[in-house]
Amino acid sequence: MRNNHIKKYLNYYINEVKNPQYAILLKGKWGSGKTHFINEYKKSLDENKQKYIYVSLYGITSYDEIETKFLEVIHPVLYSKKTIFAATASIISVFVILYPFMI
Repeated sequence: MRNNHIKKYLNYYINEVKNPQYAILLKGKWGSGKTHFINEYKKSLDENKQKYIYVSLYGITSYDEIETKFLEVIHPVLYSKKTIFAATASIISVFVILYPFMI
């Protein structure tokens, strides 16, 4: 894998930094190999059974979207379509029980 200085820093970040107060952004021109690099690096983490959170910011335009993306990765069950539908159905049920005269 090329870019050994990046790999070395990622290893430091994952293995040495306790409770980091920042994330790592890999920046480069379109087509420069950022995604390929990360996918290869993730394979090495998987082989070593290391845990990580990977969030792609492709197409993200606001801070709120970044936060939502992280929450989707950390709590995938909470953001599944089935869970959202169940929560919506529960809210509707509560509304009908509390305000039956409005329907």
